[in-house]
Amino acid sequence: KIINNEILNDIKLPPKPYNLPEIPEIETIRESFGEIKDLLCKTIYAIILNTGARISSVIDLNIEDVNFETNEVRFNTAKGGKPYSSILSESTIKLIKEYIKDRNTGRLFLNYHNSPDSESGIRYKLKKEMGKNYINPHTLRHAVATNMIENGADPFTVQKTMNHSSIT
Repeated sequence: KIINNEILNDIKLPPKPYNLPEIPEIETIRESFGEIKDLLCKTIYAIILNTGARISSVIDLNIEDVNFETNEVRFNTAKGGKPYSSILSESTIKLIKEYIKDRNTGRLFLNYHNSPDSESGIRYKLKKEMGKNYINPHTLRHAVATNMIENGADPFTVQKTMNHSSIT
């Protein structure tokens, strides 16, 4: 006898397996970072590696969001509308200062027309600059979290650093 189709509607299938991104080793990231010549690309990657921030939050930064005295950066356009802060290394602060030159205000990252750059424009520049050694900015974000956990950070610290609303 044929099974009634309505019965099949009540059957719950197991979820599709979720494939986690392949996280490059920290040495691979260091090598790729060392090969970046373009100052804009190098500065963006440095900020992501320091903070674990999303690329969208990084490209929305204004110069005023970086406190050059305390090395603090304030992300005001974070996912979920929750602003948060993070600390940058001295070498990243140096890259930012070199990139902005004499500008004191306005968007941190500008395109060739001195207009705010788009996320797709930045991704294009990163891919072009890095070629076969390109590491997706979101993969870098995963690498930051993975590196934190591997070096003993507790899950709540990782959650706060990554600006996640929940620990999962």
